[in-house]
This record gives sequence, structure tokens and C-alpha cells, in this order.
Amino acid sequence: MTITKIIEGEFFNLTFDHKKIIKGWYLILTKEGDEYLVQRNYSFSSNWPRNIYQVEQSLKEKIISEEDYQKFLPNPRNKNLGVILGIALAPLGKFLPRHWFIGDAVDVHDMWRGLLNVLLLIMAYSVSMFFLFAYRKIVMEKKVGKLHYIGKVKAKTPLKILKKGKGFW
Repeated sequence: MTITKIIEGEFFNLTFDHKKIIKGWYLILTKEGDEYLVQRNYSFSSNWPRNIYQVEQSLKEKIISEEDYQKFLPNPRNKNLGVILGIALAPLGKFLPRHWFIGDAVDVHDMWRGLLNVLLLIMAYSVSMFFLFAYRKIVMEKKVGKLHYIGKVKAKTPLKILKKGKGFW
């Protein structure tokens, strides 16, 4: 049996050090004053149900206001740093044996080896994301205390409206 409860409130990003936004979490503050932490592990737009927790201590002082949100965004000058590093370090790839990473060269007709490489990539990504989500939860529990699992939450309205009018869930 599924029990549905509607939680109405505003959502906020959080910060603990007043320097950067906490990734993977946002706070819902209801009209009654209740606070709920929502675990948002994926940054792409989707309206999937997410885990919701209730916290023991108040997080109102950790909220990032709309006015302060812009100063927490990354510096646009650092935006292309990864591309520049990739171009600069690409020649070093000649010296690394490629078969260490993806196996022997995949023959055009060797579909099974290619499929195995793709499956290994998906599995490695899934395992690393599992550990990242667990790590984020452990860090959050260290900062705010015990998290009490309430259930799943699904937004009725988008978190943000983008420039072209599309909703970001």
C-alpha cells in the first residue's frame, strides 16, 4: 500500500562553508516550518522520484538566497580548462598501452569484444556512482546528524525555469 502525502514548500540550495553549493542535495522548507532534505544525485533534468529525509537540526542558516546564488556559480574563465588540459596531455596517450584500458584492438567483426567493453564501462560507471551517492550521504550525515528516511518525493513544478521557458526538473 502506498501512502501519499503532499508537501508544499520552497526549495533551496545549501552551503556549509559559504564558498560552494552542496552537490546532490537541496532543502524543502514548508509553510509550517518543516525542513526536508532531498537527495538529488543526477544533475540532468528528470522528474524521477527522489529520496527525502528529515533532519534533526535546522538548516535555515545554511540556505543560499536568490541574491547570493550567482556568487556560488563556477567562474566562467575556468570553463575551458578541461579542454585545454585534454589537448595538452593528449600526446602522452601514445606512451600508454591501450590494451590496458579497453583490451586488444577490437576487430570490425568482433562484436562480442565490443559489447563486453561497453558493458564493462556501464558497470564501472554504475559502481562508481553508487559509491559517490553513498559518500555524499555519509558526508551529509556528518554535517547535519542523523537523516530519517521519509520516502520518495516527486516534484509537481520544475525546480527552475530556463531562459527559453523550459522547466528543469
